[in-house]
Amino acid sequence: MDIIFEIARWLSVATLGVFAGAMLTEGLVLVPYWRSLKPREFFAWYAANGQRLLGFFGPLTSVTACNACGCTFGGGGLHLLPLLSKSECQFYCRKPQR
Repeated sequence: MDIIFEIARWLSVATLGVFAGAMLTEGLVLVPYWRSLKPREFFAWYAANGQRLLGFFGPLTSVTACNACGCTFGGGGLHLLPLLSKSECQFYCRKPQR
């Protein structure tokens, strides 16, 4: 069973890398291009290409989120704590006061 979670973790890392690359590409290539267009040109471009963007970013975002959540909560324990800030860890791990 551990090998399955190890493979899932590596797939999660891979999808997070692809997702990060896609977001950087969108932010560094597409957004500047979109900002250079006049509003009418942008809406025409988006009407022609919106389905392509949704077809790429929709599944990529869903797969990345599912992999990350599956690895966080499915690996036999809660692995989310290293991702939390110190104050969040103190909040979630505090002892109840009486």
